[in-house]
Amino acid sequence: MRCIPTLTIILLKMTLFRSSENLFAGAVNFLDSSEEVVLMSPYIRLDQLKDLDKNQKINQIIIRWEVKDFHLGIAEFELYHYCQQNHITLFRNTRIHLKCLWNEKDDVYFGSANITRRGIGENGDYNFELNSSKKSVQFIDLLYFNRIIKESDLVTTKLFEELKLVVGKIKAPRYKYPQLKMTNQKVDYYLISQLPMYIDVNRIYRRIQIIDQQDEQSKRCISHDVINFDLDVNMSEKEFYQDLKAKFNTHPFVIDLKNEIKNSPRRSLNYGRVVNWIKENTTTVPTPISWELKQEKVVNILYEWICYFDKDFYWDTPRHSQVIYFKKE
Repeated sequence: MRCIPTLTIILLKMTLFRSSENLFAGAVNFLDSSEEVVLMSPYIRLDQLKDLDKNQKINQIIIRWEVKDFHLGIAEFELYHYCQQNHITLFRNTRIHLKCLWNEKDDVYFGSANITRRGIGENGDYNFELNSSKKSVQFIDLLYFNRIIKESDLVTTKLFEELKLVVGKIKAPRYKYPQLKMTNQKVDYYLISQLPMYIDVNRIYRRIQIIDQQDEQSKRCISHDVINFDLDVNMSEKEFYQDLKAKFNTHPFVIDLKNEIKNSPRRSLNYGRVVNWIKENTTTVPTPISWELKQEKVVNILYEWICYFDKDFYWDTPRHSQVIYFKKE
């Protein structure tokens, strides 16, 4: 039996904090349950720091503060004055890339989010961030944190004035870069990733209710279908299936496939013809099911979904191949 490394077991037990759900609240709860906190983050916006640490639990900050950060407008000299006024020790370390909160109990809240509005603040067009927390980190982790502080420069008045002087001498123009926004408006319904991935459509709602008991591939496929069809998992079972039925039956790919079946000479297609039609009419992109498995399962999944949500269709295995039929009028 293959042993799972201890670190892996620890990671599996961690709580995840996601943007627009519990990311900011997780950080606030961490701070409020602490007495003293060290904050490490490359980028910190003062307004977001104040919003996050209203009870003023942070007593040390390690920030990147490269000269170009000030020139690009992503660092603020006002942070120094705030730290002075609130008895926060400020360090500068241009190698900082991690983002974490570390308290006196040696608990850590860490992840990808900077202390900015779009980062941990989740405001406006926020970034997709993911954080986690760990109670009572190991001694080797404490050595790591302390080494970072030891190798950082304390921001004294002298260093602060030197930074201001260097930044002030930069004469290079500030460029205003054009924005190319992600619209994500036009969906390519003929991507393989737009097709359902979980075969037991009649059980998908109940599986969601006990999702932690499902195997990993089932979890991936179910989560794919929930997002793909924009489903609300808090609906009642009846509402859930009504919504899913409406969205599946109006899916352009599904409509075209059903029309292909209806318009065929025998109003039916065998397994091989459906496979070929799918290959000819879709684009392959990564999905929760590997391509090798998908070749065998994608048709079965579509058979189940089509026949479940449209009683004018049914499938059978008259010989050695599954055939999907449209009931003749």
